[in-house]
Order: sequence, then structure tokens, then C-alpha cells
Amino acid sequence: MEIRRLLRLALAVSIFIFIMGHPISIASSKTSFQTNEYNPSKSPMNKLPGGFRTEVAIIYMNDFRQDITSAVRSWKAYGYEVWVMVSASHDWTGGYVEGFFDGSTHYDEVQTYADGKMARIGRGYYMVPTKNWTTYVKCLVGKAIEAGVDGLVLEEPEFWIDAFYSEVFRRYLSLCEFSSLRDVDQSLRETIRGLMAKLYFEMEKDVFDYAKNLNSNVKTFLALHSPLNYAEWGISTPYAITLDIQSLDGYIAQVWSDTARTPIYGKTALFEHAYLEYTYFENLIEGTGKTLILLMDPKSDDPNHTWDDYRKWYEETVVAALMVNSTWFELLPWPERVFGDPTIPRDYTVELVNLFKVFSVMPPLER
Repeated sequence: MEIRRLLRLALAVSIFIFIMGHPISIASSKTSFQTNEYNPSKSPMNKLPGGFRTEVAIIYMNDFRQDITSAVRSWKAYGYEVWVMVSASHDWTGGYVEGFFDGSTHYDEVQTYADGKMARIGRGYYMVPTKNWTTYVKCLVGKAIEAGVDGLVLEEPEFWIDAFYSEVFRRYLSLCEFSSLRDVDQSLRETIRGLMAKLYFEMEKDVFDYAKNLNSNVKTFLALHSPLNYAEWGISTPYAITLDIQSLDGYIAQVWSDTARTPIYGKTALFEHAYLEYTYFENLIEGTGKTLILLMDPKSDDPNHTWDDYRKWYEETVVAALMVNSTWFELLPWPERVFGDPTIPRDYTVELVNLFKVFSVMPPLER
């Protein structure tokens, strides 16, 4: 083993020993997971060894036609605090763009490149945060709050920095037609990216204010990648200015192997990258009273690797997260692809459950 990995392992062991040596009563941690499974009886999170359970289940809502009321009721019956997550930028099913929501198509609101190609995610679309799109997102939020959720997560307000050729965005910017990206100088690019962030900031404030007006007790979180990662991937979104949103209670730092493996100057340094990402959010909220939730992922969005790879990457992000002063954790997204995969090694399952137990009694760090 490399010396660096030995040091990380030693750190993890020492933290584990520290936590186990302190009374659980001093812990202030809260654990959660994210799922698109609406039937809790089918979720592997309710079948973990030793009966471990998180406090919070975050249900993903990606279409206005989903029966979120039954899902919330079912998960609450299992004893969970239930939050709902909706995307700020993804029309996952095409329910909005393709006209199923209001009878009108909205292709002019899809983020679009110079060649006319629309920005897609699966079969869905990346959206410009227009007033109409915001109305659709607020419809999802309203349905979730009416269903009795305890928390709302708005995730991934993402605008691809080169996808500014849609009709609606050009109207926002009051630009003439462009024939290619070469027509856009650096100064104009900066203006464009600033407008992208401004539009998403306005949307976020509108959505969170709306949620709090419907239920002042609902917890509100913004889930997004770090500025390091979005800069690497070419995505614009607002950061520090979101601290001004009084109706926003906190953030979920979406850091995992896929973000942390992004090379910097051609070199991959996963632990260091993850640490930079997590600590950005730690510094962002310092002194604000807002809550920080740290996300990790035992697997990856990339299926072309082995469980040994996933495990190594996960362990490095875990150690990075343990060096950040937060006691709220999203233990994993999509548990179905982890514990529902019959090829997962048994000892990795045991390791994960033991780590989850540690996170559930994590005391604050002393700086």
C-alpha cells in the first residue's frame, strides 16, 4: 500500500476510535439517502445488515404526473423524515418541454449549442431557467409540500456555458444571431455566464420563497457540485450570492468519485480534489447559520469499473469528508445501484454499513 493511503487509513481509524469513545448523546449528526424508489418495501435501505436506518429519506420527483402523495405517506409509515428532491435544470421526462404539462411545447427554452443541438440528459433536457420553467418546478414543489414533506431539496442548477443559443436565452441577452462561437469574445462570454448565474439565482429565490410561504417549517436545501468541478466541466451556477436567500436553510455538497476524479492539469488526485470540494462548502457557510450536508457515493455514475475501483474511490472521499466540520451526511444516492447489485462484495456491504453507523454518531470537529 502507498504511504499516503496508509496515512488516510490511520486517520479514518483514529476518528472511528475517537467517536466510539464518546457518548452518543453528544452527537448531532443526521443521515440521509436519495432514492427514486417510491415503494419503501422494495428499497435495499430497509434491508441492511443489523437493521441500520437513516433518519431521512430523500425521494426524487422528476415529473408532475408522479404520485408523490402516496410515496411520502409510505416512506413516513416506515418511520422516516421525508424530503423531496427536484431538479432546477433537468426536465428528466420531457413532461414540460414536450407539452404534457400545459399543452404547449417548450423547445425554445432548452439550453442549445451553436450548431442547434439541444443539451440533453438521458431522454430529458437541460432547461433555461425561464419564468415558465420556474412555474413548472414550483408545481412539483407545491405537490410535495401538499403531500406533507418535511424537507425540500432543489438540485443542480446547471447551465452549460456554451449552450446559450436558444431563442429564449438570446431574448434575455438581447443579442443578434451568432454564426459560431468565434463571434463571441471573452468579455461577452463573461456577460453570458453572469446572466446564466443570475437567472438561476432568481429561480432559486423564487422557489425557496414559495416553499416557505406554503410551509414555513419545511427545511430547504440547495444541492450542487463545487465551483471547482463546475469550472472543470464548463457549467455556470451562482454560489456565494445564494447566501442572501433567507428562505434557504442549507446546502448539499455533491462531491463523489465522479467529480473528484476529474483531472487537474492532466493529473487525477482524488483525495485532494474531494477535500478541496468539500472545504469550499465548509468555508461558504461558515458563520451563516446554514447547514451543510456532505454527500458521498459508494459506487459511481460510470459503470465501466470494478468494485475494487469504486471502493478505493469511495474510501478516499470518505476520509476527505471526515476532515470537514459537518455532522449531516447524505450517505449515498441511488442505493438500488449499490445494495441492489448482486455483484457487490459482501465485505464491502459490511464496511459500508459500519461506516454509516459511524456517520450516524459523528460529533462536531473541534477547530
